[in-house]
Amino acid sequence: MIKLIIFFVVWFVSGQQYAHAHGGMLDTLDCHRDLKAGTYHCHQGEYSGRHFQSKQEVMDLEKNKEVSQRVKVTGKLLEHIRLSGKARVTDGDTIRFGETRVRLFGIDAPEIKQKCVFNDKTWNCGIEARIALVKMIAEQEVSCEKKDKDRYGRIVAVCTVGGVNLNALMVRGGWALAYRKYSRDYVDEELIAKDGKRGLWKGTFKRPWEWRRSKRSSNRN
Repeated sequence: MIKLIIFFVVWFVSGQQYAHAHGGMLDTLDCHRDLKAGTYHCHQGEYSGRHFQSKQEVMDLEKNKEVSQRVKVTGKLLEHIRLSGKARVTDGDTIRFGETRVRLFGIDAPEIKQKCVFNDKTWNCGIEARIALVKMIAEQEVSCEKKDKDRYGRIVAVCTVGGVNLNALMVRGGWALAYRKYSRDYVDEELIAKDGKRGLWKGTFKRPWEWRRSKRSSNRN
């Protein structure tokens, strides 16, 4: 009986010493002051198992994380702002808001230097596609909804003017093709343009992606 009492006394005293040295309960950061080690020790959460010199060190990390998150959110807001406003047309499927380039999603228009054939004569269909997009925008404000980014760093988006989808309008007018490699959203518009012999469809032409491939091949040779 005496041995049992001694055992419980030793166990209780040891536990109290450990608790005192270890600093007690966890705080709101899931950490506590480890008096024995002389560090601020975290048991749970993002910093679990790590030792710091002080609680302030962890608080500074949390503050930096919060600032970083705010920067990311602000960046997204700024990007959204840049995707609305006056736009400059680069070619039949690309526009600019300042320095931000936007590629129209799901369509592919002839390149600026590309030529097509009508009545056995060549014509600058790439330039005409650009002019068509300029006329559709008609100096109105453009709004774009981002879909992705392409390998050139351009934002890929669906853009509208006065609620009218420019991507669809370019394909329906025959000035761009449905870019089936990435989307089938504008296949119906392409069939309408083809049946009506609109734009490019009034003559013969290389698909823009085929034209680019042939140019790359000739440049290599």
